[in-house]
Amino acid sequence: MGVNIIGSGSYVPDNILDNEMLSKLVDTNDEWIVERTGIRRRHISKDETTEDMALKACQRAIEKSSIDVDEIEMIIVASVTSDTKVPSTAFTIAGRMGLKNIICMDINVACSGYIYAIATAKAMMRDMGKKYALVVGAERLTKYVNWEDRTTCILFGDGAGCMILENEDLVEDRSVSKYKYEIIDYHLGGKPDVNKYLTIDAKDKIDDEDNLYIGMNGRQVYKFATDVGPKVIDKLLKDNSVDESQVYSFVAHQANMRIIECLSDRSNIGMDRWYTNIQEYGNTSSASVAIAFDEVVSRLESSDQDEGEILGKYLITTAFGGGLSFGGILMKIKKA
Repeated sequence: MGVNIIGSGSYVPDNILDNEMLSKLVDTNDEWIVERTGIRRRHISKDETTEDMALKACQRAIEKSSIDVDEIEMIIVASVTSDTKVPSTAFTIAGRMGLKNIICMDINVACSGYIYAIATAKAMMRDMGKKYALVVGAERLTKYVNWEDRTTCILFGDGAGCMILENEDLVEDRSVSKYKYEIIDYHLGGKPDVNKYLTIDAKDKIDDEDNLYIGMNGRQVYKFATDVGPKVIDKLLKDNSVDESQVYSFVAHQANMRIIECLSDRSNIGMDRWYTNIQEYGNTSSASVAIAFDEVVSRLESSDQDEGEILGKYLITTAFGGGLSFGGILMKIKKA
């Protein structure tokens, strides 16, 4: 029973905060930020909630795929910045879409959340015989940013991405898009962050105002990410007898350009094979891979490249983040 991604969509707020603007808020400058992170701009929500952005990403994915909304049987949202603890963001989105009798849940695995959500959706669709699922990554991280801390405020932005998963055994063939992406395998893991290298603490610790903000030990997160990233890729390739030359593109969590460059170096895969958009969005946590994947898909759909050079190739997405967590997904490009 195959589960394919048949559509994707993303949304970021129109409000932009570039490095020059940021330098007026905190002691920093464009050169310093770009050299250390690769980030030039980030999109900041002024009045849109996490749910608002998630819904817009879902609507764009549905519009491009042309599925019947009433056929959606599951929504899974990965987020650390949900607007309410109860109800979950997934149930709120379902209600705003007019859906009833639907499986909904939120997943909090920080920047790896979207990988975990895709894996969870695939397993549940296969075991429960569900036809369509929406898998969403949505974050309004800037509401937890300390704009006086130049080590963290330069990093984060807001946005959302969505993928539509289809259980191919339960539907007729579709031809809306040029390609679909079969989820071949995934690898998930993590270890307890006992030293609190990456945190957003609960508001019941409000006696210490710092607990309301994102806290991060950048050096330790870098070491963790650059250690586990190549291992995840290597495992996915070896377990599925895929050579790295068969991978069309690698889509990593957009946390820091230095991390992606290190992943490229340690895996001996040239930077030209790694898709990056961190320069435009910064780190959007659970939304990061989803937004990047949507852009990769959009390029593939509009490409005039010969289909023979694309069909049968693979995509690999990988992420790492709070927990400390990590994960990766191997997908095969097929004719829609």
